[in-house]
Amino acid sequence: MNYTVDDVMATKPCKNNYPRERVANLFSGRESISLEDVAGTPIPAEDRLWLLISLATPRVRQLFAARAACDVLLEWQQREGRLADVRLWNAIAVTMWYADCSVGEDVLYAAWDAAWDAAWHAGDAAGDAAWERQIQMLVGMMEA
Repeated sequence: MNYTVDDVMATKPCKNNYPRERVANLFSGRESISLEDVAGTPIPAEDRLWLLISLATPRVRQLFAARAACDVLLEWQQREGRLADVRLWNAIAVTMWYADCSVGEDVLYAAWDAAWDAAWHAGDAAGDAAWERQIQMLVGMMEA
């Protein structure tokens, strides 16, 4: 699929960084550009990613978000040497099923509520562990 300047402007890019004239200049005289052209545009990667996400269909955005979350959880598991809470994995799976119309919004919201609950519990546990580490560090410093 190809995109025009009007298509890009319809995504409402940052007006300060991407006024219509600059976007038109990035097209280098072409009437439309491909996804590969967008991906290779000489702008910051985060801006290219933002534009690609903005141009994607809702289904592709949902699947992309789920796959990105999966990558993050896998990386976290490798770094930490332990498994992430199953509720996080379930939320990713349900998001993919929702994108493919296999489950309804009620299932999606329930899975995300459970994932948020897991994230809050993990954050509380990490905070508690940090307090304990700081207490032990301070005690060690005071005993030295």
